[in-house]
Amino acid sequence: MGRLGVNFVTRKAGNTMKPTMTITKEGDHYKMVSSSTFKTTGFEFKLGEPFTETTPDGRKVTSTITMVGNMMKQIQVGDKTTEIERRVEGDHIRTIVKVDELTCHRDFKKV
Repeated sequence: MGRLGVNFVTRKAGNTMKPTMTITKEGDHYKMVSSSTFKTTGFEFKLGEPFTETTPDGRKVTSTITMVGNMMKQIQVGDKTTEIERRVEGDHIRTIVKVDELTCHRDFKKV
């Protein structure tokens, strides 16, 4: 998050959160919501169509999400470009985030 210009306090708060991610689909319309005790954020989209997104840390970006097999790939374009891959692996989703040469991941377990 530091690489994206997120301030220290927000980074520390974000690193302690254990958010719940909900992904729903109706026809070709998707909705993704991430909620925690700190903040709830979300966005709606159609695969392959760019949309404007406000990230949890308040940045305005243009995102495009595509499906590649069992992976949902999101490209966020703003001051920096961020690549987010969400892969279904058994009973969880592995989220891999890449900014510049840095890569991090977070796992979400199906409940």
